Amino acid sequence: MAIQSDPVDDAFLDDLHGDFLDESGQLLDRLNENLLYLDQWVRARHGQPPERCNDDLMNDMFRAAHSIKGLSAMLGLQDINCLTHKIENVFDAARTGQLYFCPASVELLFQSLDALSHHIDRVRHPHEDRMDDSAIVDKIQEFLHILGAVREVSSQGYAEASLEAALQQLELLDEPQPKTAAAPSGNGHSGQNGKAQPAAQSASHPAPFADGVEDEL
Repeated sequence: MAIQSDPVDDAFLDDLHGDFLDESGQLLDRLNENLLYLDQWVRARHGQPPERCNDDLMNDMFRAAHSIKGLSAMLGLQDINCLTHKIENVFDAARTGQLYFCPASVELLFQSLDALSHHIDRVRHPHEDRMDDSAIVDKIQEFLHILGAVREVSSQGYAEASLEAALQQLELLDEPQPKTAAAPSGNGHSGQNGKAQPAAQSASHPAPFADGVEDEL
């Protein structure tokens, strides 16, 4: 005899998934926006000596990835949890001075966020085909190993603590944000693989990162 699921439990899980999709969507938008600034910064500094990235921007990107990781861990979303663990390690390496970005490593982050977006969409549409992100995960792992910046996957207890930190971070998303001046139109450019770049950085946005010298990536 087939075991039927409890409708109450199903409704509760649907609510949790709905909340996750809302919050992770906001965090992913933030990551993509900041990554565009990073890409613009790296390309503008091409050929110049490496410089450490802006701490405020890097911390913001780390917190966004860390929040998605904590939320996905509590919902058992393994693909999202594994990928965001790798992504946050890259940001952590940059904010601690272990990593200086170059166009190739930024492109790897673009690919990582594309894969993350696909995994999050599968939470909304679970019958869609799963994306195999193993090549991206392996490339990040290899990169982190070269830098000596590999971090092990955290325990369940740490995941619960991460969730609490994530929820605190998400509360900040609900607070009114200061208005920023619109960037001038017509001056944007496309980055690698045709990704649109912001025409100009708003005055209130933290300055983006440093360029890098990781030629092998």
